[in-house]
Amino acid sequence: MADKSKDKGKKAEAGESALRPDILKSIEDDPFEIQQRRLEEIAQLLEGTDLNLDDSLMLYEEAVRRVRKCQDVLGGAELRIEWLNKNLAAPEE
Repeated sequence: MADKSKDKGKKAEAGESALRPDILKSIEDDPFEIQQRRLEEIAQLLEGTDLNLDDSLMLYEEAVRRVRKCQDVLGGAELRIEWLNKNLAAPEE
């Protein structure tokens, strides 16, 4: 069993994700509202349970990736609002 934990450490050091492929896909595919709910769940898990270090780090990595995805979505929404305000809200001359 010690070998598996060493492998996880090596992956993290090499900059590779320790997250399962289904979780990575979920991060990419889930809508904004689901991302927010999952972030709330992760915060509760990290604050309210006794997790081992590996599990805590995996949840933290998932949270960081979900936050970045949410920031991307919000950035896109902001650009869309700016475009709408510029192109649709201005009276035509």
